[in-house]
Amino acid sequence: MGKSEVVSILLVDDRPENLLALEALLEAPDINLVRAQSGNEALERILEHEFALILLDVQMPEMDGFEIAEIIRSVERTKHIPIIFVTAISKEEQHIFRGYEVGAVDYLFKPLEPVILQSKVRVFLELYRNNSELIKANDVIAEKNRQIELERESLQQAISNITGLIQNVANESDMSIRFPNPCLVKCHEVKHCEADDCRCFGKDAMRCWLISGAYCDSKVQGKFAAKHGDCSMCEVYKAATADPIYHIGEQFNNMMYVLENKNLELEEAYSNLKHSQAQMLQSEKMASIGQLAAGVAHEINNPVGYVTSNLGSLKQYIEILFQYIEAQENAVKGLPDNVVEKLRTLKQQLDLDYVFEDIAGLIRESLEGTERVATIVCNLKTFSRIDEAASTMEDLNLCLDNTLNVVWNELKYKVTLQKDYADLPLTLCNPQQLNQVFVNLFINASHAIEKQGEIIIKTWSESGEIHVSISDTGSGMDEQTMKNIFNPFFTTKEVGKGTGLGLSIAYDIVKKHGGRLSVKSQLGKGTTFIMTIPLLETD
Repeated sequence: MGKSEVVSILLVDDRPENLLALEALLEAPDINLVRAQSGNEALERILEHEFALILLDVQMPEMDGFEIAEIIRSVERTKHIPIIFVTAISKEEQHIFRGYEVGAVDYLFKPLEPVILQSKVRVFLELYRNNSELIKANDVIAEKNRQIELERESLQQAISNITGLIQNVANESDMSIRFPNPCLVKCHEVKHCEADDCRCFGKDAMRCWLISGAYCDSKVQGKFAAKHGDCSMCEVYKAATADPIYHIGEQFNNMMYVLENKNLELEEAYSNLKHSQAQMLQSEKMASIGQLAAGVAHEINNPVGYVTSNLGSLKQYIEILFQYIEAQENAVKGLPDNVVEKLRTLKQQLDLDYVFEDIAGLIRESLEGTERVATIVCNLKTFSRIDEAASTMEDLNLCLDNTLNVVWNELKYKVTLQKDYADLPLTLCNPQQLNQVFVNLFINASHAIEKQGEIIIKTWSESGEIHVSISDTGSGMDEQTMKNIFNPFFTTKEVGKGTGLGLSIAYDIVKKHGGRLSVKSQLGKGTTFIMTIPLLETD
């Protein structure tokens, strides 16, 4: 058994020999005996110590035992201390009754029987010790109950917080909401890894178990779902979830992490689908435009052919007429002078010299115009085959000129065009698709120029690549616009004036050719797009 708790007994008697006798009977290692030789001294000792039992003499000068007992019983702190009266004189019944009335638990007569006294004292000491243990146990239970109540309140608060967070997620669709956890630690401070080992090293990200590619336990960890079982046994995770509240909070955070990633995947998939649908619509639109252009070109081509042929014949007929008129003029010279003079005067009045000269010019200009129309028709027919997937060996300078012929009406009123073409080798490409790229770049350059400006086209070939640079002196772009310029549906134009797909489609076309499309711009000074594709000689 364990060592008994040392308890104190107050011995009150005005005679030292009696106190000495009591000490001799009760002395033990687990008992602290305290003397008092008067009532006042006894009350002082009671204020100084906590006693398990008081042995109180009845007959004492100044203040008898009954009076002392009454005072002890009147004080809240001391009223429960058991009192045993000890007397050699006051043995009458009225004294015994008086003793029990003032709160005595026993009334003993001198001379004392040692065994009886010791037994009675041991009983009260055991009761005191048991009562002390019970009080301590009650205190422990009360503390446990207090802690349980605090944990219950904390748990209730955590549940309330998480409920609020879930409500915020539902109301605001914000997947980045997290439950705050003060128990989080940086894993590299616990694991003592080095910078080369782990993606988490020195980073603000505290939840290493959510980071794909984190280095832990001599291996690179994968995605969250694959490694959560291992991470849940790690001391970093255990430290963060030691408290049930924070464990619930981290489960919420883990759930939100999964939802956020799934939501991002869905958003990306939706964006890709939307982009693909838009590209399909744009392709169908371009195919329809191509079919319309092919039909228009065909319808224009026939009458243009008639006009060109007729103008050629007319030119020949006019030349024959001129020869005939010249022969007539030579023959007229042999007529009488008055007739010749009349004819000369009539010729001057009709201004036939100017008419003969202007007819030649009109026919020449008309033939040049029909040739221009024929060139545009030919370019339209070429552009109308934009949906064809066949790749051919092409000269990109020629592709640029063909595209310029198609879009020139959009440019000619405010653009001065400069060409700096190098001699380019033929390259395997889809010219119709590259024409679409050039159309988008030319139209964008035109829109960037508000009143008057320049478009500079430069081509060159080096290191197995062909480069096409299209620069304008328009309004230019800021850094944020340049970052988004190739994103689907991004546009700086007014609502209804742009789909935001032109440059996105152009970027994809160049990428499919194994090339790249880059942009350089300065706000207020202009923009340069550079298309680079590999030089390919065969499939």
